[in-house]
Amino acid sequence: MPEGNTESPIEYVSRKQIPELVDGLMLKVIDARPEDPRSFMAAVLAGAPPPVAKEGKVQLFLMRLSVNCHGPWVLLRQAKVEYELRDTDLTTGENKKPAFLEMNPVHTVPTVRDADGTCVWESNAVMRYICNKYQQAAKYYPQDLQKRAHCDMAMDWRQSNLYKNISGVAYRKFGWMPPDAAAEAACRESLTNPDDGCFAVLEKFFLNGKPFICGDEPTIADFSIAPSFGFLDASTDIEIPPAIAAYRKRFDEAVGYEEVFTGAGGFGTKAFVETQKNKPAAEPEKPKEETKE
Repeated sequence: MPEGNTESPIEYVSRKQIPELVDGLMLKVIDARPEDPRSFMAAVLAGAPPPVAKEGKVQLFLMRLSVNCHGPWVLLRQAKVEYELRDTDLTTGENKKPAFLEMNPVHTVPTVRDADGTCVWESNAVMRYICNKYQQAAKYYPQDLQKRAHCDMAMDWRQSNLYKNISGVAYRKFGWMPPDAAAEAACRESLTNPDDGCFAVLEKFFLNGKPFICGDEPTIADFSIAPSFGFLDASTDIEIPPAIAAYRKRFDEAVGYEEVFTGAGGFGTKAFVETQKNKPAAEPEKPKEETKE
């Protein structure tokens, strides 16, 4: 205790040293805090040990030409979450090797492996996970209940309606699905019907005069939906409505999507669809004649 101080030792310690100890302890707590405090506090309130963040990068397993992989890729870029791309060649069966199947038993891309070993697949589930896990990504998944519901509806509609019909046209163009003129015509109708087709639903309901699906800024709903139209660039006879073409342009400018679309140094969607534009439509297989004995 300093010379000349008339306080008792207990008074001095209470006034001087305890606050310093508390300050030092709080600095250590702050330094060790998780990026997402919500999971930390939920664990504390539940009486469980709080999760400990581990160093490392998010690994995104993908094929760069697949528009289904672009949403998580764009999100990681925009949110500045540390990540690395792990190119996975589905054509050589790389996704069916034991190491990949341990992460994803249905061997699809995109698949994410987080720094702590958590593995998530299905593109929309991946984006929701990233937004819930990483604080810097949270703004891309609306916190407002009504906006989040709108975002979730759009993402689920993308999977169950929009992309189902886009792939029903584009995959046959690419030779990824067997020719079926009736099925393809049904997909085209489901896309272009002016009353309840996918183009009309996106323009009149989900966008409804807004720049993006949930308002003035893009969210993971846009990250999911806007890239999907890239595969239709190979089907030059499908006319994209002006409002949706303008939406794609806004999305590109807002998130720098061109770099992802071109593959960022790899074989991307843009180069792939260019190889498919002048590809003749596959002829349907003729039924085999039965031989009579």
